[in-house]
Amino acid sequence: MKDINFLFSESMMEKYESGEKEKKEVSAAKAVLIVLAVLAGVTILFVPGIYVNTLERQVAAVERSLNDAKYTEVRDVKTRLEKIVLSVDSKKAVIKDIDAKSVPASPSGCFFSSVNYSGSSLRISGKADSGTAVAELMGNLDRLHTLTRKTENVQIEQAGSPIDYSVEYMVSEKGGK
Repeated sequence: MKDINFLFSESMMEKYESGEKEKKEVSAAKAVLIVLAVLAGVTILFVPGIYVNTLERQVAAVERSLNDAKYTEVRDVKTRLEKIVLSVDSKKAVIKDIDAKSVPASPSGCFFSSVNYSGSSLRISGKADSGTAVAELMGNLDRLHTLTRKTENVQIEQAGSPIDYSVEYMVSEKGGK
């Protein structure tokens, strides 16, 4: 039979004590890791909220600053400027519409060499590629209510060469400013 020794030897006791120390060290290390993990989780969860709160406070400060009385005149001027811009834009639309519908005073192939205006008289001289262009120019000017034709002079020197023309109109005061 074998002998069983129930007495602890010193070597067994040392092994037992060192095992207990390792267990304590391991559990302390685990506790430190758990605390660090909890701190990291709390930081990850709360830092964005703190940052958002900081930004909201900054926005509120800027809004208070913009509502300050010193900016009242700026807001009034901006409002008036917006109204003026809308008015000008509507007038531009009317002008563009008129330009789109209007007939040009000078047809293509009809060029001015001089325009003389003396209060009640308008004299236009120039050259044209054809007699039709001169006739179209005179027709366009005759349709204007403020002009009345006084004289006209069209000279054709040779077929195919430019035509010299001169037209004089009397200008009436009605309709213009």
